[in-house]
Parts: sequence; C-alpha cells; structure tokens
Amino acid sequence: NKFYGFGICQKINLKIRDKERAIAPTTSQYLQVMIGTESGYTYFSPKLYITETHRDELTNELSITAYDAIYKMSANVVDDIGLTSNMTLLMYAGEAAGYYGLLVSVKGDNTPFLTNYEEIANFEGTEPVRELMDAVAEATQSIYYCDADDNIIFRQLDKDGEAAYTIDKEQYFTMDS
Repeated sequence: NKFYGFGICQKINLKIRDKERAIAPTTSQYLQVMIGTESGYTYFSPKLYITETHRDELTNELSITAYDAIYKMSANVVDDIGLTSNMTLLMYAGEAAGYYGLLVSVKGDNTPFLTNYEEIANFEGTEPVRELMDAVAEATQSIYYCDADDNIIFRQLDKDGEAAYTIDKEQYFTMDS
C-alpha cells in the first residue's frame, strides 16, 4: 500500500521478418499498437518512440525497441522546460508534459495537486524531467503513466487496499505470430 512516487514506462520489443528489406525505421519515428475494425482503429498503447533498431543480415529479421514519452523525460533536465515561481504541483506536471506535447490528467482526488509553491519547489534545474514527475507523484501519493491517447495520467492508489485499476479478460490480449 506504499507503492507511489514513480512512473510506469511502457516498452515494446518488436521483431519482424522483413524479407524484402522494405522497412527502414529510424529513431525519429514511433510505433503505436492498434487493431483495425470496419469502423476504424482502436489504439491500445501510447506512441512508442523508436530508440534502437537492429537487422540480422542472415535472416532479415528486424528488431525494434521503442518506449513511451516517459522514457524521453530522462533525456532533458528541469531547466529545459522553464519552470517559474508560484506554481501548483499540477502546473509543474503540466509544464513537464507539455514540453513533450502531452496533457496531464488526474484520476481521483486532485486536491493534493493544487498545493502552490511561491518559490520553485526544491529544483536546482539539473534534475531530469522524469525526476520532477516522480517528485510530483510522490508528493501526491500517486503513480503516473501514458495512456493510449498520449496523456500523462496521475492515479492515486486506493487507501482502502482495493485495486485502483483492474484489467479484466476483455482488456487483456496476447498477440502471437
């Protein structure tokens, strides 16, 4: 019941047999898991930004590793996003997420997120942006993650010991090829 103060980063390892060598992914591209239906697409993941690719020259197997935007938050420091004084925790998180083109949403009571800091809250500016997000999550007793709509969601865990979120059989799938 004390698991809070961190972000859940999503990762995908994708292996494709690219016999024709038609796929040439770069680190400026992203993947997004979706399922097509007659009426459109249903997205199951946020954008997953490619960080690494490798092609096996003998088998033409292409391996791709990609992470969501939370992973990218480790590459920038707090000074990059330009925090100012007199901000709430929600505003800190919003500025950090906005730097990456994301929005912030709070699931549950947002009262802890409204704490205002007249001075910039204990940030020297050299901390990774992800550390700022971890600090917001810890101060509000929540966790955060990217949803399928590319929003950063802060979710407080239930204090009664009940599951804050349950994945039932309709939401879980295994994709084999």
